[in-house]
Amino acid sequence: MRKCVAALPVLILAIIYTVGCGGVEHRAENKIAEGLKNRIGPAKSYKVDISSSPLKLLKGKMDALNIVGQDVQLKSGIQIAKLNVSIKDLRFDPDTQQIKSASSCTYSAKINEAELNKYLTKTYNDIPNLQVALNDGYATVTGKPTITGLGVNIKADAGLSVRNGSKVVLELRSISAAGVPAPGFAREYIESKVNPVFDATSLGFDATIDDIAVRHNNVTITGMLDVAKVGAGG
Repeated sequence: MRKCVAALPVLILAIIYTVGCGGVEHRAENKIAEGLKNRIGPAKSYKVDISSSPLKLLKGKMDALNIVGQDVQLKSGIQIAKLNVSIKDLRFDPDTQQIKSASSCTYSAKINEAELNKYLTKTYNDIPNLQVALNDGYATVTGKPTITGLGVNIKADAGLSVRNGSKVVLELRSISAAGVPAPGFAREYIESKVNPVFDATSLGFDATIDDIAVRHNNVTITGMLDVAKVGAGG
């Protein structure tokens, strides 16, 4: 049993005490969706689904809370095409508005290739012609750094792996410079200049990463949220 979601009182629980039984779930869902814009970031839409009876809510119990965000713009600058958050067996004190526990709090974040490139070229704007192509199971990175005054085309195939439980980094498999096997400078250049590709801390809520699935034109990152530290002040 993992403690989770202490920040949610400002999004959910303040309304449960006042709305009464009529339409509790619907009003709570609307309030949560509105609050997510400030907590995570603006989005094309947030859909919130609470699985619990009004009586359970007033007693401080929620069977499940599911959130789906479309085109979520994180404060770090990266856009999530689809964000899913699933919280199970949420327990809270309706009087103090404090979260007691939740059995699980997981997320998945799908990032499209075009949005990933927008983010990377803005974040690593000192790398000329930087592009990342997402393929089934791996990524291809290209760029044209200047070496001894000359621009050199670099191309690398890389897997995506998790570092320190929260960062997605490139794990180079092969690399070439100007079409020939690249010396050490090219490998060091890519690994030092383009990492991390994604940092889960930009989601907030002490997000960690469990798995990465790379597909043609998109990557999906899954992990867990633990927002206990956020509850004290956001």
